[in-house]
Amino acid sequence: MTLTWRLELLNPPAIPTFDTLAFMYECDGLLQSCSQVVEIRVIDEKISCSLTLPSTLSTVEVESRAPVLLDYTLTNTGTVPVDVDRLELAIDPANAGLIALDPMTMPGTQLAPSATLPWTVLLRAAILRAGRTARCTVTAFGKSATGEDSVLSICDASIAIEGVDGLRCAIAAPDSVRFDRASLRYVPDPVPVTMDLSNVLDTAETVIEAGIDLTGAPRFALASGESAMKILALLDSHSVTGLIWLLSPQPGDADESQDIVLRYRSAEQVAWKDCNASILVEAWPEIVAVRCAADGHDSLHADGGYEAIVPLPFSVSYTATNSGTVTLTGCAAAIVLPPEFTLAGSDSIQSFGSIAPGASVTRWWTCTATERLQSFGPFTIAWQWTSDQQGSGSGCARTVYVVPDPSSGIVLTPLHLFFEAELGGTLPPSQQVKLWTGGGLAMPWSAQPDAWYIDVDPVSGDRAASLAVRPNTTLLGKGMHTSVLEVAGAAPNLP
Repeated sequence: MTLTWRLELLNPPAIPTFDTLAFMYECDGLLQSCSQVVEIRVIDEKISCSLTLPSTLSTVEVESRAPVLLDYTLTNTGTVPVDVDRLELAIDPANAGLIALDPMTMPGTQLAPSATLPWTVLLRAAILRAGRTARCTVTAFGKSATGEDSVLSICDASIAIEGVDGLRCAIAAPDSVRFDRASLRYVPDPVPVTMDLSNVLDTAETVIEAGIDLTGAPRFALASGESAMKILALLDSHSVTGLIWLLSPQPGDADESQDIVLRYRSAEQVAWKDCNASILVEAWPEIVAVRCAADGHDSLHADGGYEAIVPLPFSVSYTATNSGTVTLTGCAAAIVLPPEFTLAGSDSIQSFGSIAPGASVTRWWTCTATERLQSFGPFTIAWQWTSDQQGSGSGCARTVYVVPDPSSGIVLTPLHLFFEAELGGTLPPSQQVKLWTGGGLAMPWSAQPDAWYIDVDPVSGDRAASLAVRPNTTLLGKGMHTSVLEVAGAAPNLP
C-alpha cells in the first residue's frame, strides 16, 4: 500500500541544504517509523555580461579605417540553465558614424550554469569632420512562457571618435626659375603652381575657396588673365582635384627664394588653412644694349629711259633690337641726311616707344634728292639713337649709291605702306606704289599679296605703272596685321 503527501517548503534556505522527513505509523498496536533524507536545492537564475571596446579612436586610426573590435561575453552565473533567444547590438546615436561590419544580431542558445556565450563584432568609424561619442549597447533577450521578449541582461560601453580635417593640399611647382641669357627671358615663364586638393572624408565638401598669397614672393606676379581666387562648387568624398595658378617671374638683381602660400577653406571648414612652396628665382642682370640695322633702297639709277633718277622718292628704314635685359624707354632715332638728299613727307625724328628685351621696332623714312645731287657715287645716311637708359649716340648708317645705269629689273617705291581703320568702319583710301622697268623697256611683271585682305590693281603689266594698294575689309581683329606684296618680273630685253 502506498500513501502520498504533498508538502510545501517553508522558509527556503539561502544555500543548498539537506533535511530529513520522518514517517510514523502504527501496525497491530505497535508504533513504528521510517525516515527519508531530502536535498533542498536553491534555484538561482542569474546571468551577467561584459562588453569591452576601445575608449578612444584617434584621428590616425579613424583615417586608416582600422577595424574596431567589440568583445562581448554573456555568462550564466546561476544554478539552472538559461534559454537565450538572441543578442542584439544597438549604436547610439544612429548618426554617430560608427558602422558595424558584422551582423548586429546573433542567435542565442541554452546556457548551462557557468557556461558562456561569446560574441565579437567588427566596427569601423566613418571619416567625418566632427568629433563625437558613440554608445554601443548589447541586449540579451529570452522568451517568456507566452512567447514575449524578456530582457536577460544589458551591457554598454562608449567610444570617443576624433574628428578629421578632411581637406588636404599639396603643391607642385618648379624648384627654381633660371634666367636664360640667350633668349633674354626666364625659364619657365609663366611658372605653373599646382595645388592638389584632396578630400579624405566620407562626405563631400562644398563651396571650396582657394587663393594664392604672393606677399612672400615679390618676384612673382599673376600672369595675364590669371586670378588670385578660385572657387570649386563641390569636391566629392575621397577625391582629388588640381587647381593651377600661372605666375610671371619678375626681374631682380640677386638670386632670391620666393615663398608662395596657397590658402583654402570650404563651407564645412570655415577657417582658412594653407600649404606652402618655395621657388628660387635667379637674378636678372641689368644689361643695357641695343642692336641696330638700316635697310631700304640701296641704289638710285640715272635712267635714260625716263630721263630721271629712279626711284624717287626712295625709302630707308631703321630697326632697333633690344639685345639687353632691361626694357628701353623713351627710344627715338633721328635721321641725318647728306646735303644731296632731303625728307619727303617724313619727320626727321621718329619715336620707337619702349622696347622690351628681345623685341624689335622698325621705322621708315621717305627721302628725295635735292639740287645738290650733281654726281654719282656712294652717299651715307646716318641715324642718331636716343633712349632714357643710354642717352644719345651714333646709330647705324645706310649707304645709298647713285649709279649712271638703269636698273636691270623692276624698281618700286615706297617699300612700306601703313593703313589704319576702325573695326567695321570705312575702308581707308588706297595708296600708290610706283613701278619702273629698267630703261623703260618691256619687262613682264606680276603683283601678288600674301594675304586675302589686301587688294592690288593692276596685278600685272610689262612697263612702268602705278599700283593702287588697299585693304578690302575692316573686320579683322583689333591689332597690327602684317602682309607682304610680292612684285616679280623678268628682263628679257636686258643682258
